[in-house]
Order: sequence, then C-alpha cells, then structure tokens
Amino acid sequence: MLERILISLLFLLLPLAFAQDVIDVDVGKAGLTFSPETVTAANGSTINFHFFPVVHSVAQSSFNSPCVPSGPDAVFSGFFSPSSGVASTMFTMTLTDTRPIWMYCSSATHCQSGMAMVINPPDTGASIDEYKKAAASVPETKSPPAVIGGRLVPNTKNQSEVPASRNATTPAPPDVSILQRAHGTVMGIAVVLMFPFGALTMRLLQVRGVMWLHMAWQVVSLLLLTAGFGMGVNMAKKLGVIYDHPAKHHTLFGTVLFALFWVQPFFGLAHHFLFIKKHSRTAVSHVHIWYGRALFIMAIVNGGLGLHLAALFGHRTVAGEIAYGVVAGFVGLLYVCGASYGEWRRSAAEKPRANGNVRDRA
Repeated sequence: MLERILISLLFLLLPLAFAQDVIDVDVGKAGLTFSPETVTAANGSTINFHFFPVVHSVAQSSFNSPCVPSGPDAVFSGFFSPSSGVASTMFTMTLTDTRPIWMYCSSATHCQSGMAMVINPPDTGASIDEYKKAAASVPETKSPPAVIGGRLVPNTKNQSEVPASRNATTPAPPDVSILQRAHGTVMGIAVVLMFPFGALTMRLLQVRGVMWLHMAWQVVSLLLLTAGFGMGVNMAKKLGVIYDHPAKHHTLFGTVLFALFWVQPFFGLAHHFLFIKKHSRTAVSHVHIWYGRALFIMAIVNGGLGLHLAALFGHRTVAGEIAYGVVAGFVGLLYVCGASYGEWRRSAAEKPRANGNVRDRA
C-alpha cells in the first residue's frame, strides 16, 4: 500500500521536476526601470517582458560595452509604444544556458539613465550597479537591426492593466499609431507623387500660363509636406524620440530636408525673374532644377528610413514597403523619361529670340 502511494506521488511530482520557471519583467512600469532588474533563472526558463508607456525595448549587450548590441545575434524585442497601461503584446525569450545576460532599453537615452537589468548575474565581479555607472558615460545608444532571440506573443499577464478597447487580436491603434500612418501617407503623397509631377508640368505641358500652374502645384505640394512634417514632429514628441534614438537619423534628416524644401521656392522665383530678363536660363536656373532633383532623391531615402523606423515599432507592413519602392521607382523612371524628353524638345525648338518673344516657360 505504501509503495503504491509513493509511486503515485512520484508521478504527481515528476512534471514539477521538469517544469521551468516563468518570470515576468515589467519594462518602464515604474519609470526608467526594469522590475525586477536582477533575475536568477535556470536553463530553460522563460522570461516574459511586459511594456509600459512611453517607448521602451529590451536589447542585449555585454558588460564591458553597455548600451550597444553585444553582436549580430543579440536579443532584441523591437520597440513598444503603448498609449496607456501595458502593451497587448509581450516579448518572451527562453534561456538556453545560465550565463549572465546584460539587458538594456535602447530607446532615447534610457540606458544612460540607468534602465538596465541582468539575468543570472555573476557571483563575483560585475554587478548591475557597475553596468549602470559605465552606461552613464556612453555617448550614443544603439539597437540591433531586427527582433531576434525571442517571440512577440499576446500578453497573458496583467490583463487588468490592458485598456478595455485593446486586446491581442483586434488592437485599436493608439494616437501615435494613427499619427504614424497619417504622417507616412501624407509625406509619401507629397514627395513621391506631388513634387515630381509638379516638376514635370514645366517639361511636358505646352499651354499658356504653364509657369503659374507649376507654381501653384508646387505650393500645394509644399503645404502638404508641411502638414506631414507637423504630424511627424508631433508623433516624435509624443514618443519622446525626436532627434534621439531610435528615430535620430530619420528625424534629423527629415528636419534638414524640410528646411531645404522651403528654400526651393526662392530659387524658383529668382529663376523666373532672371529668365524673363535675360530670355535664357542662368546659373540660378540650373541650381533650381538640380536642387529640386537632389531633394527628391534625398526625400525618397528618408522615406525608407521612416519605413525602417516603423518596423522597429512593430508597424511594419511588407505590402506597404513594396508599394513604396515600386511607386517611387516608377515615378523616378517616369520623371527621368519626362525630363529627358522635355530637354530634348526644348533644345530642338531653341531658336534665336531676336524679336524678344519669350514664352513663360523655362
């Protein structure tokens, strides 16, 4: 009888012998902190990371090089930006050994501010306090290029902290997500469609007053660009990443480009008045033309940076990236063909203007 009882208890306890820990870590719930910031876990244990506002991530570094990825296979969760409560998606990773894993938040300057943790700290030597001290002097935080070392799954913990309107299957987009889509759409229309076709009006249309049509079209394009830029600035401020990692390159480049776009109308006006006066193109004319073409190329590149940034925040759409690339490539090819044809036609029609009869096109 006793033997049967012992065997039964053995079978009941056997699953527990192979069961591994599941440890929950809150990211940003109490400010710029991981809670807990020190975790001791066995091989095979699962670590679930739960993200709170505003923008946070989990990335792996080495102890000697804080705030930068430890290598190409460094763990990275991507960026989470819940508008309130805990994100409806969590990042989960399974330990494959018990070696120390140093983790940090790669958003803005969170790592330098002490937002770091360690899984299985060494018994002697390196400590989380020493890691934070070294992190404070790191000039720039960096992130791995893509999510790696774990999985993004529906959040199964702290559901009381998830806003009622959001869940893992039908998430309602927060304000920043709406701004992100609106910003990308408006800027894409302005840069990929409006500006190039506005430039082609001068090359292809042979109608009276084409210069005024060109001017009006580009003014509308510039206003559309301004609206999209405002959305981008508003979004970056809400996320706290304007001119800071991970949005540093896109926001800095975008701001410079925005200012350069506003210079272009003045080149255009100078070109127009000098053309009327001299009856031919001047150096300003060529600056206006090639400056605009350079802006178009740089804006397309920055749009690609924006798509990469959106992917880091979990808003990647492969269809959107393909559409952007295809449309930008097609419009670019169309512009080259249209501009080349316009220049050929202009050269063929070039005649001495002894009578001073100059049409309002250049």
